Amino acid sequence: MGQLVEVLAVAVDEEVVESSLLGGNVDSPTPGRRMAATGLEIGGWVLGAAGRPEEVEVALEGETLAQGVWQRRDDLSTAFPEQPEAGKAGFEIAVDASRAPVESELEVRARVGGSPVPFARLRVRRYWRGELDPDHPPLVSIAVVDERAGAAALDRTLSGIAAQRHPATEVLVLRPPTSVPSSLPGWEENGIRGVSAGLNGPDLRNEGIRQSNGDLILFLPAGAALAPDALALAVEMLTRQPAAVAVIDGDRGGVAAALYRRSGFEELIGFEDSGNDCDLELAIRAQQLGALFAPGALIAAGG
Repeated sequence: MGQLVEVLAVAVDEEVVESSLLGGNVDSPTPGRRMAATGLEIGGWVLGAAGRPEEVEVALEGETLAQGVWQRRDDLSTAFPEQPEAGKAGFEIAVDASRAPVESELEVRARVGGSPVPFARLRVRRYWRGELDPDHPPLVSIAVVDERAGAAALDRTLSGIAAQRHPATEVLVLRPPTSVPSSLPGWEENGIRGVSAGLNGPDLRNEGIRQSNGDLILFLPAGAALAPDALALAVEMLTRQPAAVAVIDGDRGGVAAALYRRSGFEELIGFEDSGNDCDLELAIRAQQLGALFAPGALIAAGG
């Protein structure tokens, strides 16, 4: 999925291994490896003086995140012929690191006599697919949701978009099926596309995103005016905080506008028809993935 983790370093504590274990190692992943944050797979082997430990596990700040599954390792039988359990001392552990801090240290521990013995550490960094490059402005798809706002309100929103400093944008106006045409004269020349497709509410929003191309997606209600440089500043916030899934102008009481990473929006599986405020419902789910709630970050005061 969209949320990834990069392995920055892997280290085995040789002193712990020599003093408390017969041997142990983390064979994978290796430093530099990138994989889905929800499925960080750690493999290796560990052997105690009295045989295979009771358990092998991964912990974060002392709290166990996952326990391993023992694997057959014929090479260990050859290396430790005096240990009858050596050939069963390989392990694999699948760890969900999506809720770990942006940078964290995972501890690989063996349980010997009921006590945890930490013998290896992995330093990892969490981020999102499509990490932003400050030297190359990302394309932002601006989805203006026009649910009968009126021509004057829509013009105010489009004028605010045109005044933004961020250079790489595409604009889609999402309109429900009404007598109002999905596109108006002059839109095409200015790079504005109308989207209707006979849909309403969450389905209309999701269809608009399917027709968009941006690495980032800004949802903006028609009638709202972006604050000066709002787009450039929000993009900078996401660039500086690679683990944040979105910048949301609002709080748990309501959402004025929101800028999402496309990879995060895909992981959230888009808008849901919850029967309530679908923008707020999505924002609450996004909070679990690390959204930045910043009231006033996008919409101008009084806009």
